[in-house]
Amino acid sequence: MKKYLAILLAILCVCGIFAGCAKKETPKNLDLNEVYNAIVEAQGDHAEELYLFEETDTTYIDGCYEGLSEIPYKQLSVHTAFVTGAATEVVLIEVENSADVDKVKEIFQARIDLACDDTFYADTAAQWKDNAQIQSSGNYVAMVVLYDPFVVPDDVFSLVK
Repeated sequence: MKKYLAILLAILCVCGIFAGCAKKETPKNLDLNEVYNAIVEAQGDHAEELYLFEETDTTYIDGCYEGLSEIPYKQLSVHTAFVTGAATEVVLIEVENSADVDKVKEIFQARIDLACDDTFYADTAAQWKDNAQIQSSGNYVAMVVLYDPFVVPDDVFSLVK
């Protein structure tokens, strides 16, 4: 009897250990505009200094993120700087199929790589290299690059409750 009790307790301990390693669940219905606003609000005292506009021109989006328009998505939010050559972009997407998350990450990485290699705007290229991040959670993917003094939050999708 003691032997079975010891085995049962050992199994429960192992289950408890693995329960702590469980993957965080992504909220089912994130509004990407709320995520964008939360990224801006996370800048604290600098939030009012972060000027981006929402980009809806599909030609521009296709030019910067080649192949993104071919991936079926539920939501897309693209915010860019007012001027060319600024290391400031926030792109958020919810894909319909989780198998497309890696494709989106590849597209975003290609954008980052291209911007990092820009010899005309060397300072901006350095900011892309140091500050650009790709984050994902479930079917949501973000590419965020912000110039100093702005900071990319560690987990943009957890900013929205």
